[in-house]
Amino acid sequence: MTFKLPPPVKTLLALTMVLLIDHFVDLNMIPHAIALWLSVTATTLGVGVMLLALWQFKQHQTTVNPYTPDKTSSIVTGGVYSLTRNPMYLGMALLVVAAVFYTANPIALLALVWFYFNITRIQIKPEED
Repeated sequence: MTFKLPPPVKTLLALTMVLLIDHFVDLNMIPHAIALWLSVTATTLGVGVMLLALWQFKQHQTTVNPYTPDKTSSIVTGGVYSLTRNPMYLGMALLVVAAVFYTANPIALLALVWFYFNITRIQIKPEED
């Protein structure tokens, strides 16, 4: 497998993109109270999904590292994995959504689009092949 940035680093890059876009293009479209509520909700969902996924990996005593598939002891299909194949990436995407809501800047959605395509093409597709 060739070198790729770890998914948490990609998440941090997307979050940085959100903040930079908001800094340079001040376009707040949602009242602050609503934006804050939506941001907290998306953050809670994102962290919750990731924690559930980690907990299930721990229960099955298998690796969470996508770069060491040889250390996989079992495939997790129950719980949150019965709802989505990639709950860790979903959780990370929800954190980016939370940042977009927090800034209330629709142009910051470009960071989410970048994250989605990057994770899908560079991370998920090769993992599934």
